[in-house]
Amino acid sequence: MEGGARPEATLTPWQARGKMALSTREQRESVNFNWQRLSLDKEVLTLTGPIGMGGVQITRTGSDVIWDDGDGEVPLADVEDVSDEASRLLQTLPFDQLGGWLMGAAEPTEDWSTTVNSWQRAGAWSVPRKLTLQGAGVNAGVSVLVVILDWNLPESTAARAQ
Repeated sequence: MEGGARPEATLTPWQARGKMALSTREQRESVNFNWQRLSLDKEVLTLTGPIGMGGVQITRTGSDVIWDDGDGEVPLADVEDVSDEASRLLQTLPFDQLGGWLMGAAEPTEDWSTTVNSWQRAGAWSVPRKLTLQGAGVNAGVSVLVVILDWNLPESTAARAQ
C-alpha cells in the first residue's frame, strides 16, 4: 500500500466503478459494476454485461437484498429465472459484508474469504484496486476477481487538517 490512510470499512458514502470476473468450475463471466454505498444499511450495485445483459440493479437495505432486472423487483434469494451458474453465484454472496470487503476489510465467512491483491490512491485514501473473493465450503471452486477502476470517496479528516 503506497501512502494514504486506509479508510474504515464503515466509511460512507462512497462509490466504486470497475469490472468483476465471476469464475466457476464451468464458466467465467465478466461484468462492469457501479457500487454505491449510501449508508451502512443501504448499498446499490448496478451490473452491466453478460450477467446483467442490459443491466441489473441489486439493492441492499439492511438484510434485504432486492434484484431488479427491469421487469420488477424481487428478493435476490427468490430469483428463479437466473439461467447460468455465474448468475446463481450472486445469490450466495454475503451482500451485507461486500461493501466492507471492497474497502479492504478481510472478514472471512464460512463460505468466502477475501484477499486484496493491490492498492491504489484515491485522494488522501489508500484503497483496494484489485481483490479476490474465494469461495469455500458450498462455494468451493468459485472466485470473483474485482478490479476497481475509479473510487469516489469523502475527503479524509487528515487531508482537511493539512
